[in-house]
Amino acid sequence: MWSINIAEHRWQNLLKGKETKKSPLVLVSTVAQQLEVRRACKMAQQAGIRIGMNLSLAKAHLPNVTVHKFDPTYDFKVLFQLATWAQKFSPLIGFDPELMKGYRENSLDKLSFQHYGFILDVSGMQKIYSNKIELICKLQKELESRHFEYRIAFANTIGAAWALSRYARQKVVVTESRLLQHSLRDLPVEALRVELQAAAALRELGIETVG
Repeated sequence: MWSINIAEHRWQNLLKGKETKKSPLVLVSTVAQQLEVRRACKMAQQAGIRIGMNLSLAKAHLPNVTVHKFDPTYDFKVLFQLATWAQKFSPLIGFDPELMKGYRENSLDKLSFQHYGFILDVSGMQKIYSNKIELICKLQKELESRHFEYRIAFANTIGAAWALSRYARQKVVVTESRLLQHSLRDLPVEALRVELQAAAALRELGIETVG
């Protein structure tokens, strides 16, 4: 499964053909009459900017930050185009149900970044790729050439692939069924795909991780 950082892709595209010094990018929208960070590129995140942060606070962290309007419809279209391209690796592709629901109901702006990814079923591709490492290397090479910041997880269940591609420490994770419990146990409770309020309630009860 892939998880894609659209802000990173937008940032790289904005820099194409420009001889200006690279500056970090955040995408913002108005929440409760204030501008709030909705997406942030890798450089911005490394500087301490977080999703949900007030823009004025983000600028205090990073005065030279580049600010653009958050456009969730654009993000969805980019992800859909990427999924169409990814059919070269497998014809069996699925999106997060919440993402598709948000698109149908015109409520993409309410979704968190965790929903922006898709599933590739590669279980029948062994005849084309000799092993998972070969496929991963090809995926990485092509995604990087398109300036995407990505996370990839290979697992034998959709839920495990979703959780690992969002919350594992490593950028790329390959796990076998016998190691699945070990791979999942240290992930935060958000990896259970619960609402933020439910995750907060679990933390208040002292439950911090899946295990």
